[in-house]
Amino acid sequence: MLAVADAAASAVRRVRRLHELACVHDAGVEAVLLARRLPRAVAAEAAALARGPRRLLAGWRRDAPAHVTGAPALDADLALLAEVFADLLGCEEVGVRMQVLEAPMCPRWHVDRVELRLVTTYLGPGSELVPSSSVRRERLGTEDPLRPGAAIVSARTGEVVLMKGEAWDGNLGRGVVHRSPAQHGERLVVTMDPLG
Repeated sequence: MLAVADAAASAVRRVRRLHELACVHDAGVEAVLLARRLPRAVAAEAAALARGPRRLLAGWRRDAPAHVTGAPALDADLALLAEVFADLLGCEEVGVRMQVLEAPMCPRWHVDRVELRLVTTYLGPGSELVPSSSVRRERLGTEDPLRPGAAIVSARTGEVVLMKGEAWDGNLGRGVVHRSPAQHGERLVVTMDPLG
């Protein structure tokens, strides 16, 4: 039997190459984090964008990729992530939501009722998640649903996070438990969901 730390490591994987995100399809994998640093141009455009509109919604399609932000380096990065995400799910269209947050959007531990969600933070701290072995699901929505010694994984700025939701095939009752991090200052967060 795996120790809790071993189970957590196999359930939440941190990878270094874009193509390794495909391990999200492996049995037992609940979430995958792509370790990366933002290129300077992307980080600079994200910081500038954070001074603009608070929320932006867009669609990305294979046959007509959109310029979501009007910032060329950031748009190129978003297009690449949308294409990889669409390839992983075999879909043609991806919904992109970008928000500038001044306070945690979802400070409590929760699950999403989606198939798979991509989250990345271009400015500020990344999302926090825990493997199922660290959660008492019957206590979700309360102040402390985590088991003692829970293995909390914190995404870094720029890291790409793929999280299986409740709608992933055979995953009902096992969606990734996550929350917004505590923050001081602004966060620029992007989420992607399959649309078709």
